[in-house]
Amino acid sequence: MFLNYHFFRTATLSMWIGCVIAFGSSLSGAEPTYNRDIRPILSEHCFACHGQDEKARKSGLRLDLRESALAGGKSGHPALQPATPDSSELLRRVTSPDPEVVMPPPDAKKSLTATELATLRAWIIAGAKYDPHWSFLPPVRPVVPSTSFANDRSPLDAFVRARLDQEHLTPGTETDRASLLRRLSLDLTGLPPSPNDLDAFLRDTAPDAYARQVERLLASPHYGERWAQWWLDAARYSDSDGYEKDLPRQQWPWRDWVIQALNRDLPYDQFIIEQVAGDLLPNATQDQRIATGFLRNSMVNEEGAIIAEQFRIEGLIDRMDCLGKAVLGLTLQCAQCHTHKFDPLTHDEYYRLFAFLNNDFESIGRVYSPSQLKTLDRIRQGIADEEAHLKSTHPDWAQHLADWASQQSPSVKHWEPIEATEQIWEGGLTHPEKLPDASILTLGFRPSNGDLRVFGHTTRTNLTGLRLEALTHGDLPFGGPGRSSHGTFTVSELVLEARPAGSTNSWTVVGLTNATADFSEPDHELSDPWRNGAEDKRRLGPVSYLIDGQGDTGWGTDRGTGRRHTDYEAVVQIAATNAPFNHTGTDLRVTLQFRHSGPDGHGRQNNFLGRFRLSLTDEPAPKADPLPRIARVAQSKLDLKRTAAEQAALFTAWRSTVPEFKETNDRIEALWREYPESETVLNLAQRPAEWARETALLERGNWQKPGYKVTPGTPAFLHPLPASAGSNDRRLTLARWLVDRRSPTTARVIVNRVWQAYFGLGLVETPEDFGVRAPLPTYPELLDWLAVEFMEPNRVEGSTTAKPWSLKHLHRLI
Repeated sequence: MFLNYHFFRTATLSMWIGCVIAFGSSLSGAEPTYNRDIRPILSEHCFACHGQDEKARKSGLRLDLRESALAGGKSGHPALQPATPDSSELLRRVTSPDPEVVMPPPDAKKSLTATELATLRAWIIAGAKYDPHWSFLPPVRPVVPSTSFANDRSPLDAFVRARLDQEHLTPGTETDRASLLRRLSLDLTGLPPSPNDLDAFLRDTAPDAYARQVERLLASPHYGERWAQWWLDAARYSDSDGYEKDLPRQQWPWRDWVIQALNRDLPYDQFIIEQVAGDLLPNATQDQRIATGFLRNSMVNEEGAIIAEQFRIEGLIDRMDCLGKAVLGLTLQCAQCHTHKFDPLTHDEYYRLFAFLNNDFESIGRVYSPSQLKTLDRIRQGIADEEAHLKSTHPDWAQHLADWASQQSPSVKHWEPIEATEQIWEGGLTHPEKLPDASILTLGFRPSNGDLRVFGHTTRTNLTGLRLEALTHGDLPFGGPGRSSHGTFTVSELVLEARPAGSTNSWTVVGLTNATADFSEPDHELSDPWRNGAEDKRRLGPVSYLIDGQGDTGWGTDRGTGRRHTDYEAVVQIAATNAPFNHTGTDLRVTLQFRHSGPDGHGRQNNFLGRFRLSLTDEPAPKADPLPRIARVAQSKLDLKRTAAEQAALFTAWRSTVPEFKETNDRIEALWREYPESETVLNLAQRPAEWARETALLERGNWQKPGYKVTPGTPAFLHPLPASAGSNDRRLTLARWLVDRRSPTTARVIVNRVWQAYFGLGLVETPEDFGVRAPLPTYPELLDWLAVEFMEPNRVEGSTTAKPWSLKHLHRLI
């Protein structure tokens, strides 16, 4: 492989690596610097007591220990006297034999080594300078070296030639054209040239023959496949979940998005923005939502008995590590448990960055093929046309809708949620969580057949009804409300039991009758993938199956593809004849039985309910609300305050009840039946305001030990957030900050990765770490020239047609 194929046909890779090694060895023996040599010593021995006080940590401010040492402490004398080590209190204290004086104190059980003491002394002798680390300063375009080499064709050639001259090296012999095309083909596509391509190139003697080969290969679909590999590795891409189960998952749509983004030369800044926050862009496309799969490549644990929140935090920590190493080139994970020992990143700042990512649903999104997207457009347009025609032929429709809506009063005005005192899955393999709205959410292990029990309490004595709400949630497949592969569920039986408050008596089963629901499927046999063979007799159907005492029947709730991810409700009346409710209070136990899952032991064929809420009423003859929830919300508002979605839902609910509209309704139903099933991808979706999370600093990184609250923010040693940045759309703010032109590391990191892919060794030897412990760049001027040219192509040297942040432009340069 060669640097520039025009120039470096004459220089071998081994000679270039020899140049790198020679230059790296020349760095030894340099005087100590603060960031590389001194700060690690202070971090190891001093920061725990002298680094930052609590007030500074909470405000996000940094106290620089060197500045404090120059100013002096309680003694009134500076701890550092530049150039005079013997007058420096710091050196006197760390070398003192007096246990009352020496630092660190004896109880620290760790003193400075002789090498560390010598480094401190040498630093003070040299002036105790504070040197900003090179990678924390934004790159500036350096002057291109002047050379006398006649074959220089680009600034890149000039940098390389000047360096070869500096190292007293001369170019090697020129390679043959066949080898040149082979190397180029393997570099850009990972494939050798075909015989026809090789023959054509050997016959082509035009001056631009080579440049046209570069363009041909950059236009090949195999270019994206070849160069996606390094990004997939950096992003931790996998087609399975990891951990002991290591179940397969469909993450390939994100992989394909990366390939296509590279092939169409999506600018790198947009490449990062879409992967971090594509779903938050205005009018986000399916592709932009798929792109956020970048942050969902972490392992997913669905083992039995895990606590979902623990592994949600583990996944977030891995996302932080991925962003640090893949984009920023920083070891952020070192500050997960404590302030970074080497880089100037505090424990507090780590969790301020963490807060940008802590307000999302870990969703499963739908991915439609191009032909399916056309089908969806046709279905939506067909429904819109049918409804428009209905409105045009019934000009008084609005008045009829208003009259109908005013008559649709729910049978129950007030339901009292059961505040669960305990919620358990029999067998302990999952941990249902009570949410602030009294609903119950189950994540983590995917249970199949079994019982979920909710314990509560009531002081009412004349209860008449129990309501079960199945509720959507962004962490469930496609929003749920179920946890099946379709986001659906089936409840086989609903059982209510009671006993006097505080009693240890046996539970008394409460009679339930007259079940109603806002939707039920027609009676039918259980279908694949939930069937247990040809002899399986289990059935789904009306809500009455909830209370028929038969485990092989269940309430069917699938409205069909495109309409199934909504809230549902079922209401059962309490038989007054045996209701054992006590005026001193009654303990309750509600059991949801699940008997309609498939045979897979890993829960992939579960039919489980993901989120639900139970409520009680004492109003007479309770029934399920006839309107879907969104239509009920719309009905309760004035026309002008309804959203478009609410207005549409109310119109749909009304037209479905009008006998005169049967033919229109039938045609619309036929369109809905054409709605396609889809592929899936793990991605992110922002939580709405009512689900917003606060972020706390985690002591020692322990999810069970939250400390004080922190707000989103960025490290002080890097570029600041734009003044216009707001608190909404946290990930989008972070994404734009990552690729801000002022970022000191982002462009350098990607340029270095590309260089490493070509030559096996980056200009910075550690591609994921540009911090103070990383080796210095072997050619910092070349690195910075490439970084600036990547962001601002030819803004200094002249005009160009290259786009800013173009990876293909970077490839052409090299």
